[in-house]
Amino acid sequence: MLHRTMRPEISLRSKRVAAGIALLLLFALPLYLFFFRNSTEPAASREQSPTAGQLSISVDSPLYSIVNSQAQVFSDHYPDAHLLVKAELSSKTLLRLLQNESDAALITGDMIAAEDSLFTRFGRRLRKEPVARDAVICIVNRQNPLAKLSVGELSRLYAKRESGVMVRQGQERRFSAWIAGNDYRLVMAVRKLFHFEHETLSAWQSRDSRELAGRISEDPDAVGLLFLSSFRTLSLNDEALQKIKVLAISSNPDGDRPELPSQESIYDGSYPLGVIVHYIYFQDNDLAAGFGSWLSREGQKSFERSYLAPFRQPPRTIILN
Repeated sequence: MLHRTMRPEISLRSKRVAAGIALLLLFALPLYLFFFRNSTEPAASREQSPTAGQLSISVDSPLYSIVNSQAQVFSDHYPDAHLLVKAELSSKTLLRLLQNESDAALITGDMIAAEDSLFTRFGRRLRKEPVARDAVICIVNRQNPLAKLSVGELSRLYAKRESGVMVRQGQERRFSAWIAGNDYRLVMAVRKLFHFEHETLSAWQSRDSRELAGRISEDPDAVGLLFLSSFRTLSLNDEALQKIKVLAISSNPDGDRPELPSQESIYDGSYPLGVIVHYIYFQDNDLAAGFGSWLSREGQKSFERSYLAPFRQPPRTIILN
């Protein structure tokens, strides 16, 4: 069952997130020091090399399938490397790294300042490498008259929770803004893309991306935002998928030259809501560095064959006769 009034505004959740970060800053340091001093080893063995050892990797759940596939290929090339990939809610991915429960992490979007400061306080030096490209996409019901929106129209809609949009010359229609309330990285990415430094992000919340897609499939006046990776990894039946369409988005205020989120448009930046996927690990972990080097080079081909876009053009092999 869909819950329209369960948590009506994302601004309420933002306050809870801010309070949670403050509590984490207050209590995490002594807890971390306790566990760090009382553990003989981190999640991975200390005796390792860039191609050997054990590595635990926490990832935002929509990234799991592609990262797990990459880890398997890496281990096939380097049999002494044993990689374990664990899917997490995006609010917990970096927490696993912070708590020494994983050795590396992949997240969609940037770390926020509070997260950076936590790792700095703990004296753990992180390395952050961009390895792929995701995107925030806008989905609507197939009966919805919209075919495109500008970034400006979207930002106004998500600043007010409900707003009118001009659908035809001289004809305005009101739509309701929805977002997956459990996706912390999505909320942070939307705030950054819409330049909501001081403005409240206000939207109806679904419990997760699957419920959001269900809402869109039933409500012709709903507009939803989620990551492309989330949409592509949802287990939706064909009937539900046929009721949903993805909108083209324009960076121009007048809505000219809108782009659909394709791998090419995300890679070249013509789709305006692109987001970088980062690989984050402790600098003193050799195997984590080795896997990061793999993702940045050989792994780009796998990203190109997936639902993500590569961060850079994969190397090509040219055979000359």
